[in-house]
Amino acid sequence: MAIVSKEYWRKFWSKYKPESIKSVLFEDIFERYLSHNPELRCVEIGCVPGNFLVFLHKRYGYKIYGIDYSDEIGALKENMKINDIKEYKIFQEDFLSWNTKLKFDIVCSFGFIEHFTNYEEVIEKHIKLLKPGGLLFLSVPNFRYGRAVLHILFRDFAKVVRTHNLKVMHPKTIKSALEKKGLKILFLNYYQTFDFWFVDPHENKTNNIIERLLLWLIWRFKIFIAKYNVNVPNKYFSPYIICVAQKPASSGQNFSCQNPK
Repeated sequence: MAIVSKEYWRKFWSKYKPESIKSVLFEDIFERYLSHNPELRCVEIGCVPGNFLVFLHKRYGYKIYGIDYSDEIGALKENMKINDIKEYKIFQEDFLSWNTKLKFDIVCSFGFIEHFTNYEEVIEKHIKLLKPGGLLFLSVPNFRYGRAVLHILFRDFAKVVRTHNLKVMHPKTIKSALEKKGLKILFLNYYQTFDFWFVDPHENKTNNIIERLLLWLIWRFKIFIAKYNVNVPNKYFSPYIICVAQKPASSGQNFSCQNPK
């Protein structure tokens, strides 16, 4: 069952401004496992605003598809227009009730499965969309451990829990759900060193001097990390968990999606 409503996503994306996409989160992970091939199909689950689809098409030439039940599909279409992408297919439907005969070489979702109580069912449907030998990319935010403490200090943790399933925010949980379905884990780890954001990006939580000071320290630490290129993935403050997994290939099948490097 979905934890959040269409209204939540309408508000979340209401101030999004489409722009030319040249870089996205996780592109270093993509580079490890993907190679250019215009014949391959890629679908993103929960695809608004479309930044990942734009990047994957531009960088790897994939035929791109997406599904999202949000009413903010218009933002995605504008994104495609600004990035001069004319060929794409978007389904505005509820993912769990969506029926399609299409199969894909790459199935991905970024910050999607944690919005469901029945996350294993959601992951299973991702897998069903994969062709034999296809690659699955899953990411979830990490709102546990030290990052949970920060949200508690800013009085934001109640909203985190209300809109996210924290159980899936653990590598072992993701690993177990995928291996039950026979997928091979190629990569699974926390991603980046540190980050922090409010669950509702349109709310200002810094209502007193202590909160403002803490937020200033957080921003200064982020600047330090960026300046010195500090990359220490950890369970305490890394903002994401990212997983790459492969569906077993049919006998004698050669899979052409992975980067030979």
